[in-house]
Amino acid sequence: MKDLRSLCHLAVAAHLAGDPLLAWQTADRLAAEAKVPATLSNCLIRLSTLQFAAASLDADSLTRMLATCVAQLSAEIEFGELGKPIAGALNNVLSLLLEHPGAQPANATYRHTLLDGARVCRAIWQRAGNWLNDERANYLIALCANRVADWPAARLAAEGALATIAQNGEEDVDRAFILLELARALSALGEPAAAASARNTAQDLAQSFDADLRQWFDSKATA
Repeated sequence: MKDLRSLCHLAVAAHLAGDPLLAWQTADRLAAEAKVPATLSNCLIRLSTLQFAAASLDADSLTRMLATCVAQLSAEIEFGELGKPIAGALNNVLSLLLEHPGAQPANATYRHTLLDGARVCRAIWQRAGNWLNDERANYLIALCANRVADWPAARLAAEGALATIAQNGEEDVDRAFILLELARALSALGEPAAAASARNTAQDLAQSFDADLRQWFDSKATA
């Protein structure tokens, strides 16, 4: 895996340095060594490049570029050794798009790219990761769904993430943040009592956070 990551980094550097020939050659080599279709190596390289380039792109451009990868990845079944790095890079780019200051949640392409991308990310983690990856992928779905006002989807994903934690272990930090998203969805769905309960439990869990983590939690709680 270390050599595969090095090839990906080389291809990204070649793209950013304006050397398309080296980038193409490296992408072909990455696909051959990982024993996966070139589509997957190209998506990994594109996603990895977007992690660095996102800040310089407007929301519409980032959405379109990400949408292409999401469509290609949704058609794949086997990801081989590239599963984890693809899921990780997809998660990171989705998070950047989610928080992009120029994003318009009412835009249909933005909406579909966020939701489809988050669901594809979870599907890959279910093949390549562990229960924590699955739980956090559901959290990402909840974040994206709340961003575009798909409250039922946000509620379902948040409840799924909480159920995964309950079945597998203790993750109080994750639970607190997930409960915030659940509270948002429940409030929008007209269930104020359930929303308040979820928010209060999140606040109780956050009492034990260190200063930096508490600051991040508070910023999410008041967003």
